Amino acid sequence: MELGQEKISILKTFLLDSQNFICFSTDFEGNVLFFNVGYKLILGYGENNIKQYFINPVFESLVIDSRDRCVFNGVITLSKNLLNFSYLAQIYKLSDELFFLCEYDGLELEVLFKEMSSNTQMINNLNRELIKKEIVLKNNILHMQELQDKLIERTQELEAKNQELEKISNEKSKILGIVAHDLRAPVGGIFSLSEYISTTARKLIIQEPVKYADLDISLEFSELIQESSKYLLGLIKDILDVSTIETGRLTLNVESVNYRPFFNKVVAINKELAKNKNIAVLMRLEIDDNLAISIDKIKISQVINNFLQNAIKFSAQGGKIFLEIEDDGDYITTKVIDEGDGIPISQRDRLFKMFSKTSTTPTGGEKGNGLGLYISKNIIDAHNGFVGFEENVKKGSIFYFKLRKSF
Repeated sequence: MELGQEKISILKTFLLDSQNFICFSTDFEGNVLFFNVGYKLILGYGENNIKQYFINPVFESLVIDSRDRCVFNGVITLSKNLLNFSYLAQIYKLSDELFFLCEYDGLELEVLFKEMSSNTQMINNLNRELIKKEIVLKNNILHMQELQDKLIERTQELEAKNQELEKISNEKSKILGIVAHDLRAPVGGIFSLSEYISTTARKLIIQEPVKYADLDISLEFSELIQESSKYLLGLIKDILDVSTIETGRLTLNVESVNYRPFFNKVVAINKELAKNKNIAVLMRLEIDDNLAISIDKIKISQVINNFLQNAIKFSAQGGKIFLEIEDDGDYITTKVIDEGDGIPISQRDRLFKMFSKTSTTPTGGEKGNGLGLYISKNIIDAHNGFVGFEENVKKGSIFYFKLRKSF
């Protein structure tokens, strides 16, 4: 059906306030010349030019025909907010404009717009939440950066303090080493002199007990001096060892040693101490005589002496000490087992630490300085081995150390 200019004018007037149709006209460039309420309500275009929103048909195809007539009758598709909408439409070409008349389902569009409005609201809400979370995230990042800066600052302060403490500790160890070294000679002289006095006094009393009866008190005093100076010599030796360890100067003179004969010789010296308390030293050595390991003989002797003398010190008169050597594959394990009072559970974490002592007391009044186990641990560590403690199932303690077969 063809519409004349007059009829189009009448139709425009009729459709101007209609919400049941979409009615609008444009020039041949797409500039909107006329639109009704439905156009604004349904399409919602605010731009003066809508040519870009035509998907089907292409806007330019509508102005090719030079005659005034209906140039399109079918479904047109327009885009809006990244969505496409289709309407049944008739498009008329007049002398200098295009007239569009589109039908739509008002109910369906109302539902659609409600959904779009709801979705838009949801998107806006999500955007607001995202903005809030972004702000919180930025604040958290700033806070974490501040904490990280403070942590770096504190770490640098601690490193500086540690370096200062390490320097002080090394200086202290050097001073202790110097003092102990300087004391060793005069204390050794006192020990030798008191030993000489005791030996001489003892001989004179035996030869002429009546004449030299007054020497009994002198002999007693000289023996006390000898005992005290002997203890001081041991303490000085241990302090020198600690100074060597603390200043990183512990060195090993490693050589290949047949461990079983070597161990027997060290134990033989300590058996004399055990006899003084009537303590039996029993051995179970499960290695061959020709099994050789690489060790520093002097320092490992020191460890064996320390473990065994501790066992003697804390064993009762007439007790037993068990010595065991086991081949544990890559290691040789040496155990010293006593039947003393053992180590209280609450105090076991003190073991192998400098100047550490427990409440367990020696059974014969022997003295200790709390350095022996610490020195022993560092010697074994230097051999790439390790030391340990176990509770004796029956009674007492088990101290052990492990040495690698190949060092």
